[in-house]
Amino acid sequence: MELFGVQESFIGSSGFGIQIIPPPIIEILEDNDPGDTQSGEIPFTLFHGVPVGSHVDPSLTITVTGRPFRGTLDHLAGAKVTESPVQYTANGSPGSVSGRRAYIVDFGASLSVLSLNMIDPGQTGTIPGIVLVLTWLGTDFSPKAAYGAGQTNPPLPVPTTASSAVGLPGIESTKLLIQVDGASLSADDFAAHCRVTLGTYPTNVRASLNGRLPFWTKPGSLRKEEPANGFAQDLNTLLASLTTPTDVTLVLTSDVPGVLGIGGWNPPPGGVIHTAAARWGGQAATQVVLAALEPQPVTIPFPIASPAVVTDLTLAVAGAFPPWRSYPGQALTQPGDLGMKVDANFSVARSMQFAAVASLYGVTLPVRASGADAQIHLEIQADHGGLPAGGKAIAAADLTLGATPAGDVAWHEVLFASPAAIAAGKDVWLVAKARTGAAEWVGVADTPDPGARTVVASEGGPWDDYPPVNAMTPQAQLRLLRRPFPAENTPLLDLAWEAPPGATVQAEPATATVSVDMKAPATGAPPLQPSDGNVTVVVSLTARSSGTLSIKGATLGYQDPVP
Repeated sequence: MELFGVQESFIGSSGFGIQIIPPPIIEILEDNDPGDTQSGEIPFTLFHGVPVGSHVDPSLTITVTGRPFRGTLDHLAGAKVTESPVQYTANGSPGSVSGRRAYIVDFGASLSVLSLNMIDPGQTGTIPGIVLVLTWLGTDFSPKAAYGAGQTNPPLPVPTTASSAVGLPGIESTKLLIQVDGASLSADDFAAHCRVTLGTYPTNVRASLNGRLPFWTKPGSLRKEEPANGFAQDLNTLLASLTTPTDVTLVLTSDVPGVLGIGGWNPPPGGVIHTAAARWGGQAATQVVLAALEPQPVTIPFPIASPAVVTDLTLAVAGAFPPWRSYPGQALTQPGDLGMKVDANFSVARSMQFAAVASLYGVTLPVRASGADAQIHLEIQADHGGLPAGGKAIAAADLTLGATPAGDVAWHEVLFASPAAIAAGKDVWLVAKARTGAAEWVGVADTPDPGARTVVASEGGPWDDYPPVNAMTPQAQLRLLRRPFPAENTPLLDLAWEAPPGATVQAEPATATVSVDMKAPATGAPPLQPSDGNVTVVVSLTARSSGTLSIKGATLGYQDPVP
């Protein structure tokens, strides 16, 4: 939200206030308009009542603007006005003049003055006129008037016809003597009636938060919008130190006064980001059992009693997982429609190829149950002439199936007693035979693939290829449980927002606890609604090994929804 204006805007249901400052554009002022009402040190309340435990996005930025002051002297920082004991007569000599007063304006710094205007802020109908302006020479005022004609040689400060507006040729001076006609104003009243237009920009600008040391400085003149680097970092440091709800105020100061403002202020729509820690039945941690490549939704509750717009989620996780990863053994990964029977009459074998030396810990098969108990014997056999060699197996294991309802398809993980070492580029076969009962090894019909060639043997006879199905080659499906190759980068865990939906991140949880940061879910996700004092997010976890993930803590970043 980028807003520019002179009114105070509020965002978020909690009422965080943001003072928005207009960009440095000079506007035409009314005759009685005092103009700028602040200069030098200017505070801006960015947020009201920020709760403990809040933070902002580290990318949050703010920029600082500066321009010369144009307003009455009582609003110019550092300026002091005193009534002058000296006035100048019509012939340029010091003296008392009836109906006229003179004032000394001490700016406290050398400023470029472009014009002076006498105004009537109270609209009483009385506007004094300026008759003489003198500049300071360091020890005395110049006899040559900046306004008011000199009649002698050398010229003398001679008052001239009164004018409510005096243009000056950009004089540089630390003090001015201003004599006016028809005035009986005190020094304070004169400061409220005299509007000055400067050409000097604020210099050596500094920015700080809540009385802390400045986090940003701009040496020299501030003539254009400048990013205040370090803003988000210092703001988060301040918020981390809060013990009670607190307003956040940005203070801009300068050595030479000018008009300072903030531009590019684009805070989070709901204000600052609050945080909440997850609680599972009063506990800060939980455990999740994961099967390889099987997405597991995990509901994470947070004690938040009001609607919440999610900004981020941080999980502290540790894992107990074996060294292998699960890799699809063919291009098509969803279980197909083909059922390759394994029973007393039929055995099925499928070839496997490895691009590098492999440590094969086991396999996972999609199996369609027959409705009765069954035990399938699995062997890794060498290749002989493009078919299973038979003889002593490289590795073996049994898959025991319970009496699952007939027709159900499930992936079954089978681990060997010890990992099988497979040479690079050497074909091997996974052979499935029934010890008892029957089942179907699920497959697909696809284009021919030497690494997924599937054969069948009937009643102990020779191995034969399956006949084509709709001109496609039948292939038994599997997943390979092997150690990653050295050149592979296969993170163990995928984490994705499921409710609300969002992007996926990856992590490598080991026995030591690691932190996983998940960015905000998809833009436009509706606010989470509380139920029984909690809001919940659902994260989908997918591991590439079967094991147990310990979620040792979860922190939710959230904002109040914008009405």
